[in-house]
Amino acid sequence: MIVEFFDHVDLFTQTFRNLLYGLAYLALRLPYYFNLILPLSFLISILILIIVMIRANEMILIRTSGISTFAMMKPLLLFSLALVICSFTLSEWIIPASSSASEYIYRAKIKQEESFVYFKNDKIWFKRGNTICNIGFFDTKETL
Repeated sequence: MIVEFFDHVDLFTQTFRNLLYGLAYLALRLPYYFNLILPLSFLISILILIIVMIRANEMILIRTSGISTFAMMKPLLLFSLALVICSFTLSEWIIPASSSASEYIYRAKIKQEESFVYFKNDKIWFKRGNTICNIGFFDTKETL
């Protein structure tokens, strides 16, 4: 997010309104970046946890007390399953909505570009220059 902020800082700092739109844009991009970093951060944290347990001889203590490896890893597996469900929820419902909203803010509000595609009454309207096209039906099987 910091890289993206500094990449677009010239657009964000043109006016105070653009700065507010820029902050809203970055806030809407937050679920995308969270979903990107979630697996890596979980993997690194589990590796650090296991290494610390090995250095403190806790693994030897757990194994000699009769606890199996599967029983020891069961909380980690349940937590990883919860993170998979969280990641799936983010990627299927939250990220598409926030991504389209952030792109709208960036293109229409910050860069002040005119939208070329409009959706109305289940039809697609496309405008470029002086030409307006209506797409009433698109058959994907025929084009492939």
